[in-house]
Amino acid sequence: MKRIIAGLLLSAFLMTTETFGQEQEKQEVEKEKSEKREGEKRRARQNNANELRQQPRFKNRIPRQLTHVPKGHYPPPGECRIWYPGQPAGQQPPPVPCNSLIGARLEPGAFILHNDKAYDAEYNWKEDPNQERQKEDTRTIPRQIIDILFPNLEQY
Repeated sequence: MKRIIAGLLLSAFLMTTETFGQEQEKQEVEKEKSEKREGEKRRARQNNANELRQQPRFKNRIPRQLTHVPKGHYPPPGECRIWYPGQPAGQQPPPVPCNSLIGARLEPGAFILHNDKAYDAEYNWKEDPNQERQKEDTRTIPRQIIDILFPNLEQY
């Protein structure tokens, strides 16, 4: 009888140990899969960042027009606001002093709102043909916009 009980206990112990080993093995496999997925995500983010770096910043030959910005969402005089088309008005970044945007990284598709006008951040305003023909004091593109898009430009 003692041998039977000992045999049953040994069997139960071995089954428990085997089940525990299988669970541990499953956890290790899941951990490896998770690490592999994270590595793939990291590589995809790096590839996207590299693609963005390789794309020209000013890719539009003519400035895009921004429509459907409610008048109440333009910044007050002396301030600028980054605007992303397709985002609801309540989820846009708040207006800030224009100088605080100098050197800021603008996401693709962004516009800069200033004095009731929208400036395409993907258009090279510095080389705008209308801008080049005008005298410095009558240029249509405010200095603040040029400073935001070209933070290291000394002479304009």
